[in-house]
Amino acid sequence: YSRLFARHLGDHLPGHPDVIAQNMPGAGSIRAARDLYFKAPKDGTAIGMVDQSLYLRQQLGQSNIDFDVGKFNWVGRLTNNTPVMITWYKSPIKSTKDFFDKKVILFGALSARVDYTFLEKLAGAKIQVVTGYKSTGEAFLAMQRGEIYGLQMPWPVVMSKHGQLVKEKKIIPILQAGAEKDASLPNVPRMIDVAKSDHDRELFELIAQASAIGRSVIAPPDLSPGVLAMLR
Repeated sequence: YSRLFARHLGDHLPGHPDVIAQNMPGAGSIRAARDLYFKAPKDGTAIGMVDQSLYLRQQLGQSNIDFDVGKFNWVGRLTNNTPVMITWYKSPIKSTKDFFDKKVILFGALSARVDYTFLEKLAGAKIQVVTGYKSTGEAFLAMQRGEIYGLQMPWPVVMSKHGQLVKEKKIIPILQAGAEKDASLPNVPRMIDVAKSDHDRELFELIAQASAIGRSVIAPPDLSPGVLAMLR
């Protein structure tokens, strides 16, 4: 999404500047966010796209977030992003009911650890989280090999990369983590839908809001109003 945005942004800015996409991996977007917040020039020449759940991780007190996500200048959103917990057709988990009834559910943990914790503590899911996978692609292969039962991925990514496997029903969507249901998954419940009380529902709604932020473009704090308006 960043590269798609970069490909067209210059056509709509004065002078038609070149826009260069630069990867900055590290700490689940925190390295990129810190660079934008503390180091990047505050003149509109440096913008970025970071993990949609940074605000939540800040609210939960993650120790290495030493900036205020709310002080970024939010330029715009390319799309919302509905994470979905998926399983492989050979796993014992083939439905939402199985997800809560089976005694041990092996799931790969990348960015979904908060969701798994809430499901375990509030909804009674018996999840055993397997860590150590360096990428979603690596965890996906582990799911196919049977090392884990499933993992969480953005549904647009699942469809673009593995749409044929979805059609063949080898990938099974189990539970949606987003605030809104994906239009193509009307019968797959959200985490919000499995809450056992109004209090729990509010907590699930809190963590689900990340999907509404989705793939958003941000600029550093203290940008001039004119520059921000131009970017928007």
